[in-house]
Amino acid sequence: MRDTVSWSALIGGLARSGKPDDALSLFDKMIRAGEEPNGITMVNLLEACASSAEVKRSKSAHGIAIRRGLADEVAVGTAILDMYSKSGTIIPSRRVFDRIPCRNIITWSAMIAGYGMNGLAQEALALLAKLRDQGLKPNAVTALSVLSACSHGGLVEEGISLVKSMIQEDGLNLDPEHYACVADMLARAGKLDGAIDLIESIPLRLKPGASAWSAIMNGCRTFMNAEISKMTIPRVLELEPLCSGSYMLTSGILAASRMWGEAARVRKLGKERGVKVVAGYSLVHVENRACRFLAGDETHEFAGEIRRVARQLHSSLRFHGEYDKLMGTGCYG
Repeated sequence: MRDTVSWSALIGGLARSGKPDDALSLFDKMIRAGEEPNGITMVNLLEACASSAEVKRSKSAHGIAIRRGLADEVAVGTAILDMYSKSGTIIPSRRVFDRIPCRNIITWSAMIAGYGMNGLAQEALALLAKLRDQGLKPNAVTALSVLSACSHGGLVEEGISLVKSMIQEDGLNLDPEHYACVADMLARAGKLDGAIDLIESIPLRLKPGASAWSAIMNGCRTFMNAEISKMTIPRVLELEPLCSGSYMLTSGILAASRMWGEAARVRKLGKERGVKVVAGYSLVHVENRACRFLAGDETHEFAGEIRRVARQLHSSLRFHGEYDKLMGTGCYG
């Protein structure tokens, strides 16, 4: 017999395995079986909704939490605001934050991260200031949230200044994830040499992994720096020799720089090492149905119609003179 604990564990496992639709279906089965969800169940359900990034589902899950009397629990409330943030609806996220009766540092950090992921870096910094006014001390997770917000908002000087203040005033000990985030912030701003200098100056025990070098590579792609890109590729493949994403990223950057031969060699190297490439996909929900789209997928039931609409969009962009602008930003290719 399954109880609430086992149902919750299964739902959480599916949510964290990239199967939000299955997690949501299992929750429905749990309710039909007469089991009463608890706070952990709701957190797992909300995580599944966050993964699907579908606003209608998010609102439905929020309603369930309210009706079950669980929305005021700090863990559930934090999961709700995180879900809304990941769905791109930051106003409901802030409303939930304001209504949580006993906010902890995790709740504050989640709201700061929500602002950051939605491009509202200044709001994230304002909330950090409010956190300090409440007498709370930012922790390592808060620092990551703030750095990520500054990175996406292009606030390099502010990000560096905040890190220094957290070290000096709050006793923050930086770990590899913090250094990787700073490297990403510098790379996004085009300060590629600075990002490399940072990584190479870090003590060996705190060296960030491939994520920091991948951030630099993405910066190379954005700012068309083939020289630094070629230097960082071996670092990424050395640090993550069995990660499919590393090969996809490096071959994509080489191809974008028209280094077709080198791009082919990277793909061949991945194949020789037995790396299974997991194709990325786009996901949308149409009339409560999850629709996945893979590049070049000819087996999709609407493949012909998708190609037709894509050609129409391409022609329209050409006609209005927008295609070359998009190509110049690196959005294509």
